Amino acid sequence: MSRIERAEELARRYPVSAELMYFFRDIARFQATLGTIDAAPLRDFIRRDPAGPLAAFYARVLEGCAPVADSWRDACAACRGPVHTYASPEFAHIRVEACDACGDYVKAVDLSQDPAAVPEVDDLASVPLYLWAAEHGYRKSSPNLFGL
Repeated sequence: MSRIERAEELARRYPVSAELMYFFRDIARFQATLGTIDAAPLRDFIRRDPAGPLAAFYARVLEGCAPVADSWRDACAACRGPVHTYASPEFAHIRVEACDACGDYVKAVDLSQDPAAVPEVDDLASVPLYLWAAEHGYRKSSPNLFGL
């Protein structure tokens, strides 16, 4: 399943994330054209103000997204401290793995529970898990396309 198809499916499944999923779908469509269009104007925009928030966003769009971990961790990658998990029944195939020692967390996508999952898309659909982590003082070790 493509990132575009997965975004559309998750928009239907999780109405709370629908707008974000449709926005991601459109970004994925744009990313699919990068080999066929001239991206120089966008790269020039990024170079003019590399510290600006839009420049950071567009840089992520051009680079694509880093996939979310797909295996459970026993120790924090940042500090080697113990991690604990938080899961929601709404997103049964996604867990927050959080470290109290340093405050980092990752979202892990269990492909054995949902083989159709596309980690970077499912990560965005699970905004409620991001909100839970933020409310509990955790910060994501590797932000996604939208900086979440």
